[in-house]
This record gives sequence, C-alpha cells and structure tokens, in this order.
Amino acid sequence: MQRLVAIVAAALLAASCSGSKPGSHSPEHVLRALQAAHLQPHRVTLELTVEDGESASPPIDQLIAGSAVAEAGPQTTYDVEGGRAIVGVYRTEDEAAQYAALPRVVRVRNVVAMPVGSRISARLRAAVEGLG
Repeated sequence: MQRLVAIVAAALLAASCSGSKPGSHSPEHVLRALQAAHLQPHRVTLELTVEDGESASPPIDQLIAGSAVAEAGPQTTYDVEGGRAIVGVYRTEDEAAQYAALPRVVRVRNVVAMPVGSRISARLRAAVEGLG
C-alpha cells in the first residue's frame, strides 16, 4: 500500500510540475536537445517591420504570417546554426500543427524548425526528430 501511495504521489507531483500538456516539450527540454546536437541555440524574439513598398524575405514572412493565423506566436524561439534556422516551441501541438503545411518545415509535437535559407541541415532535422 505504501508503495502504491508513493507512486501515485510521484505521478501527481510530476504532473503538477509540468507546465504543458502531456506530450508537449518544454522550452528547456528543447534547448538542451539543441545544445546536445551542437547547434549553438540562442533565444531570440522575432519582429517584423514592413515599410511601404518593401516586404520581408519569404521564410520569415511565412513564419510571421503563420503566427498571425495562430493569434499567438511561439512560446519560445531559438536561432540555431548561426542564423540558418529558427526553432519555435509552441504551447500546444495544435498551435504548432498550423505550420505543417509550410514548405521545408520539420515539426515534432509542439516544436517547429524552419530554415532561414534553403533547407534544414541534417543535424537540426535529427535533433528535432529525436524529440519525437
């Protein structure tokens, strides 16, 4: 009986400490995975400024447009590989799922990786897919 009580107490404690839904990754967990893959992650804030007659580059423009559709951007955003890609950690899988249709995006649960240039590197793809 004591063993059962200890297991239930541990499960409740783990659930209450988790700030997200089951299956979602915390920003700290994602940061550790990116660091372990030697991707030099840096937390960043994305801001889009469009002046008359000008527009942002397509990948960032798509990212911001998707955030506008979601009405909430990523909970945390990391710049990885020296500015070659962006990794967003969303609160829920549903928010992240809106990016699945965008080209060149890798998504696992509530984590979305998008290249700033031409494509996502094999190392970043493996790190994000390893979160699955």
